[in-house]
Amino acid sequence: MRNKSFILLIILSFIVLTSNAQEIFKSEKYGFSILEPDGWQKKLNREQYFNLDKNNGKNLVTYTKYKRGENKEINPTINISVENRGTKPENFVNKMLKPSSWNETYYLEHSFAKNPEIININGKNVVYGIVNFKYNSHGTPKTTFRKRIYYILESRKLYKIVFIDDQTTEADTKLFDEMVNSIKINHSK
Repeated sequence: MRNKSFILLIILSFIVLTSNAQEIFKSEKYGFSILEPDGWQKKLNREQYFNLDKNNGKNLVTYTKYKRGENKEINPTINISVENRGTKPENFVNKMLKPSSWNETYYLEHSFAKNPEIININGKNVVYGIVNFKYNSHGTPKTTFRKRIYYILESRKLYKIVFIDDQTTEADTKLFDEMVNSIKINHSK
């Protein structure tokens, strides 16, 4: 009787652990994986905001916390893309410090909440910075939001992970941190 109870306890523990497991997004082609956010909307290969063709790039996946139109505030968004690049992390620190003409047109004001720097995540050198923006969209009131930007340069590829959320809250910070720490890049092919 004790053995049956013990076996039942092990089976129930396994069921509970596997039902709470988070899914993992994997791109075999680009050797990239990251935890997926539970309950977020997922769009594969979304090109709406990105001009990746010139760098032979690919938007891998975009997640949004809410369905379009479901929330009138900032819709937290996670975007992951990859480009063919061969450069040093220091160059991307400089790139992040220079506003582009697109930023000047649409982002009326921006400031660094965290200046770009090179950090280490899972043994990889990563360029990381946080930028606060005020966005002007066709006469609507200014919207403020934050971008946490991670550039990972590996095997002549640039992986860009961008987390966008409301700069006045830390509601998704823990999730973003967990996702970044789950990143794995494998170029064994």
